[in-house]
Amino acid sequence: MFGEVFKKLRKSKHITLEAISKDVISTSQLSRWENGLSDISLNKLIILLNQINVSPQEFIAMTIPENNETNNFLKNLSLLYSEKDSISIYRIFLKNIAAYHHTNNVDYLFHASAAANVLFDIKNKNYLTPQDQQDLKLFLTQNNHWNLSTIQAFGNSGFILPNNTVFQLINSLIEDIVYLENINFEFYLEAWNTIINNSLILVKTDFKKSKLLLARIKELSYTEPYLSITVKVNFLELLIHYREDGNSEPIKRFLESAKVLGIPNLYNDLLSGWALLKLNS
Repeated sequence: MFGEVFKKLRKSKHITLEAISKDVISTSQLSRWENGLSDISLNKLIILLNQINVSPQEFIAMTIPENNETNNFLKNLSLLYSEKDSISIYRIFLKNIAAYHHTNNVDYLFHASAAANVLFDIKNKNYLTPQDQQDLKLFLTQNNHWNLSTIQAFGNSGFILPNNTVFQLINSLIEDIVYLENINFEFYLEAWNTIINNSLILVKTDFKKSKLLLARIKELSYTEPYLSITVKVNFLELLIHYREDGNSEPIKRFLESAKVLGIPNLYNDLLSGWALLKLNS
């Protein structure tokens, strides 16, 4: 699917195989990938995307089917969150948690957890019971490796799980990051976003653990051309320094620099992280 989407983008910009593959990949290999006959490395894909001025986030969004149930659910939840419609979100939570208790279908638990996570951010109240939290942790850790479903579920439950559980799960995801990079571009990017975003939560809720995670994250080798990873890791470090010395000027300068990059989604993510740390701090 990735190759087919890339091919359409390349042709829409009237760029030939020969021109875009020069000094990056052989023309024949790129052609095979575009036609679903082979794979290419993450590094090469990001370089190719840069040449057609498409960000990895935009590319991923283009490859997600419109009828994807979880994707549609999260889009709707995000819209309700932007409107601070806690009543509708609470109804969604009740519907899904009841369905989970009735069927034991983990998809309902993942949806209920995402709704509860948003409600916590709005109302500062955790609607997920300790038993449901334990069930969620069990489902997230029962496989040998993380997958897109479990990564997304963890990414949408950082507020409502105990700090120790969040810390353990982030470490588990870090341990799987090389595996994810090798098997799936989308899994890898989603994993990095989840690692950093949930680490940002711990900066506020369990500072010592967030410092331990930052040290481990900085030891990792991550794909440099993917700009948002580099930016978010650096921002995480600045937030930790802010918690230590109370000096917000480096963060304000960083946000101004990030704004110049012209990537609204990334800039908004940074603003959300900064707002989270300032709230009641």
